[in-house]
Amino acid sequence: MRRYLRHLRRFCDDRRVHLEEVRYPIPAGTTTGVWLDPPRRRGVVLVCHGLGSDRYYPFVELFEDLLRAGHAVLSVDLDGHGTGNRHLLSGPAVELTIPWSLAHLRRRHGIEAHEVVVLGQSLGGALALAESTRNACAGVIAISAPHTIELDPGCALEVLAALSPNALRQLRYWGPYELLPAFQGFKRALYPCRTTRPDGDYIRDAAEMVARLQVVGRVARSRVPLLQIHGTRDRVVPVQQAHDVARHYGGPVEREVVPGANHFTTLFTPRCRRAIRVWLDRRTTSASVAA
Repeated sequence: MRRYLRHLRRFCDDRRVHLEEVRYPIPAGTTTGVWLDPPRRRGVVLVCHGLGSDRYYPFVELFEDLLRAGHAVLSVDLDGHGTGNRHLLSGPAVELTIPWSLAHLRRRHGIEAHEVVVLGQSLGGALALAESTRNACAGVIAISAPHTIELDPGCALEVLAALSPNALRQLRYWGPYELLPAFQGFKRALYPCRTTRPDGDYIRDAAEMVARLQVVGRVARSRVPLLQIHGTRDRVVPVQQAHDVARHYGGPVEREVVPGANHFTTLFTPRCRRAIRVWLDRRTTSASVAA
């Protein structure tokens, strides 16, 4: 068992959190997720990872924060990702991840969409922004979310941020190799991303998906609250993209800009996780969501 999973299971056992690997239908077949349910549930957060990651990476510390605050978590593998299926990456199927995951929560746990906050990182953040236009969920948290993907040639250097104090602190959850972000062919056995392209360039797949979402052109119709979190040194998705979205967004927007953080490290910073906790606390009623 990998280090992060041993750590998370121990955390859940100590706090009587129910941890369950789940499978449920999506248009491409089925997907895999992890359901984390604390004993006194105050809210529910649906988590969508970024391109080339999975339902656990890089969220374990955030899961612990959310569970301590009483928020249940459903974190799901996007289509074409993870070890729980063999699907090839499909833009239309990825785009339906959130609606179908909300349907699973309603069907399996009786939790309605308006009780769920959708949190996404990177590509998952773009999907969360697209979901906001349906005005069905309780709110959206978009971390390092793109409206366009045009990689700077120096983006690969962001892996050096694994040597920063915020990233090194994650070694209690991840082994040194696990912690390094997967990029192109590097670490694909650990974090599968199954493209149909002969050249294996899944980043072009993602660029086409994000372009098809037309985030900036659609968010004017959004009314649910939005929390944006972005690092000032993000070269994968420059912080200007967050400003572009905020300028067009139709609902209330709060922004947390994290000085010195890049695409890889933003989620690992105490400032990011504190902003999430405070924002969720203000929107969570004292009454528990019915289990």
